[in-house]
Amino acid sequence: MFDQLTGNELVKQLFRRMLGSGRVPGALLFTGEEGVGKKLFAVEIARALNCRAPQGVEGCGKCPGCVRMSRFNFPQSEDSDDWKKIIWTDHGDVGMVVAPKRVLLVDQMRYIEGEANFRPFEGKARVFIVDDADKLNDASANALLKTLEEPPPTSHIILITSRPAMLLPTIRSRCQAIRFSPLTTAEIEQH
Repeated sequence: MFDQLTGNELVKQLFRRMLGSGRVPGALLFTGEEGVGKKLFAVEIARALNCRAPQGVEGCGKCPGCVRMSRFNFPQSEDSDDWKKIIWTDHGDVGMVVAPKRVLLVDQMRYIEGEANFRPFEGKARVFIVDDADKLNDASANALLKTLEEPPPTSHIILITSRPAMLLPTIRSRCQAIRFSPLTTAEIEQH
């Protein structure tokens, strides 16, 4: 439910149009300053694509699937090797990768490639969120590139970064970039 997210009204309108037309790109690049809600918007896109009781083109936020999509199963230990894999939500079709240290790993991108080829388990689409995508090094970016070039029709990859210039040009060119504006003082005070 995009209305519960603060700011970026033009982005909300764009997402509603994409969802309404059934044309959500397989590869999206969310850019903008830290703290403007890019990750929250990514989860809302996942809900909209997978909700069993949608409100128009948006996820309801209340059905069991929507609730489970907002609960990520982060590893309990900082040293866990699970950080090097996809961190799934309680909903089996939505996952995220984060850099375990300073860079996103080749193996993480290979996990996405492998998982993206599976049909959705529970919903209509699989959604993979790559947080801090600017932490892709050349090797991990190239491992992701194949999936970005031809994403399976039921899979969507959302790259999130506040530093898009750090991404390889080939990665940027394969994604539809969506720029998030900084929140205004009024929006921050209201929330």
